[in-house]
Amino acid sequence: MVLQPIVHQGEMGKDLEVLISKLEDTAFYPGLFEAAFDDEAITSDRIAEALAQFVKSLNVFDSKYDQVKDGQASFTEAELIGEELFNENCLTCHSSHQFSILKPLSNTLTTTDPGWAEVTGDELDLGKFKTPSLRNIELTAPYMHDGRFQTLEEVAIFYSDSIPNFSYYYNPNTGQTFNIGQIDFDDTDINNLTAFLQTLTSNGLTTLEKFSDPFQNPNAVKPQSLEETFVIYPNPFNDKTTIQFENPNQERYVFHLKNSQGQTVLSFSTNEAGAVLERNGLPIGVYFLEIKKGDRFRIDKIVIK
Repeated sequence: MVLQPIVHQGEMGKDLEVLISKLEDTAFYPGLFEAAFDDEAITSDRIAEALAQFVKSLNVFDSKYDQVKDGQASFTEAELIGEELFNENCLTCHSSHQFSILKPLSNTLTTTDPGWAEVTGDELDLGKFKTPSLRNIELTAPYMHDGRFQTLEEVAIFYSDSIPNFSYYYNPNTGQTFNIGQIDFDDTDINNLTAFLQTLTSNGLTTLEKFSDPFQNPNAVKPQSLEETFVIYPNPFNDKTTIQFENPNQERYVFHLKNSQGQTVLSFSTNEAGAVLERNGLPIGVYFLEIKKGDRFRIDKIVIK
């Protein structure tokens, strides 16, 4: 699934074999793949795994909305009114903690793109598309499946003024109608709704160095892989696991254990030939052990069962 935007002709339209060849010809990607997978081989499966892990790490829940719900901040009057408008008019399609639902829908746009019908072959699915998450929606313009709207205000105006029948959810591509109630925003409503939607923006997503552009970040270092052999046993483990490696010169190794969101949950170092990693109350799940010596490093997947 994660490779679809790369190969789909409606998006990047890349041939995977051509992509692999380009990555192999760079000065740094083979080393990065070796650091992640223990050798320099670049395959479509490894590209997919690396992309999937990165995409999963984008779950940063530090927006003002999250702070308000955790009792650490308060909405302004405009944001509070905007939340009420959102709950009354938008929650049907943008619910849950991710402000999305796992169901393709039509939002009444007339389009020549078959949408979900291209997958199902069902004419009733014409013009239906994935319902996107609204988290960080302020950062992801343009909007709609074809990018026809440039601002959140334009989107709100469309839902308020341009839907063929205010009282119905209407799919102009199939002629289906479903009664969902009227949406009718004035300028103040649109401003308040936009103010609320902007509280869904994550500060960490725009400021954390790990999400910065590595090709533009002057501090970015092209890492070199550790050449030593590391044995982690048992893995998966319950209470503790042993990390074995040779260290005849008693050099300093630094270990960072990170969860699937990229957060460091445990750090330690040693000058010995080996170390013991204890669970220390960490929950069951998949973790990534980053091992560093100077400017060289490697990453190993760790599973706590």
